[in-house]
Amino acid sequence: MEINKLSTEEILNLLTIIVSELKKRGVMSTNDIVGSLGEHYAIKELKLEPMPKNFKDYDATKNGLRYEIKTRQKVPTPYRKKKSQYRLEGLLKGYDLLILVMLNEEFKVDGMYQLPRHLFKKDKIPITKKLLSQPEVKKII
Repeated sequence: MEINKLSTEEILNLLTIIVSELKKRGVMSTNDIVGSLGEHYAIKELKLEPMPKNFKDYDATKNGLRYEIKTRQKVPTPYRKKKSQYRLEGLLKGYDLLILVMLNEEFKVDGMYQLPRHLFKKDKIPITKKLLSQPEVKKII
């Protein structure tokens, strides 16, 4: 299939079919492709128990620990829309560990990190090398 020859409507129909199939397979639970994929990868890699999709406080549990999963996709500079793509937000919640999943342009895991909740004093922070190099941060992938 030569996707560049398809109309916008045909491409959107394909996207609808793909998202629907990913939901059937349990890979996605919402229409948020990046967030759903990050949760899927983290839950699979760490063997976590996911919370119901309408649960708001955290995303998964394991051995009594509560996990919040945040996902960011690396996007080439010309296509980046805002700096918030490389920020973490909504950090002051009731979880024990934050899992940061970084996806590449092809939606594959480029990095995965475990950060303890006590690192966050503000609700929004930038994702920096300094943050990810702190001794308490564990690189998973």
